[in-house]
Amino acid sequence: MTTQSSQPLPASLPSILVPIQSELNNDNLSHTTRTSTTSFTTNSTSTSTLHMAPQYILVGLPPPTPFHASRDALRQENANLRKLLEATTTQIQRDYAQKQLMDAENARLRSRLYGKETKRKWIEGSGHPRHLTSEESLEALAKAEWQQRWKELLREATPYLKEKKKAIVATITRQKQEEAQAKREAEQQEKEALKKKKLEEEALEKIRQAEEQKAEKQRREEEQKRE
Repeated sequence: MTTQSSQPLPASLPSILVPIQSELNNDNLSHTTRTSTTSFTTNSTSTSTLHMAPQYILVGLPPPTPFHASRDALRQENANLRKLLEATTTQIQRDYAQKQLMDAENARLRSRLYGKETKRKWIEGSGHPRHLTSEESLEALAKAEWQQRWKELLREATPYLKEKKKAIVATITRQKQEEAQAKREAEQQEKEALKKKKLEEEALEKIRQAEEQKAEKQRREEEQKRE
């Protein structure tokens, strides 16, 4: 058993990359490849004693075309670059998928290491295999099964019950608003009726007073005639 850390997926060098050091030691490379990697090899050989990270080059990278290159040469260079870009895109997608897998594996390992353990739910009556046919065990198993089905039924009915509750609350609220509106209208009508009755009483009182004044005036006129 090793104690060194390791990734869920081993690191592998993609086929589109080649280390510069291995290219320097290979005698079968073309002259164009050596020309395009001259600057890299100079830096590699000058810093090899410093134990720096290895450097890589793209496989199939065409050399720069000269200034007086023909149109066919430029088209060929463009086709080569597009082919290299497609290969690079495929490799990037593959690397991204591997990172996703590594993240999932790391998450699973961390959950096993730091996550909370989920205890298995105890079912009453299931721990005594010798007495599974007894009445107490059968009743306990039936009760546990009923409770489980009841919880599932409530879980399925929760959205429906919420909608029903919302509709009932809306109906009660509307009824209260209608009752309050009807009460306000009744009070307003009662106030108007009282006001109208008061005005009628005041008008009748004025008429009665006017009649009394007229009768009093007539009585005084008759007394003056008698005198």
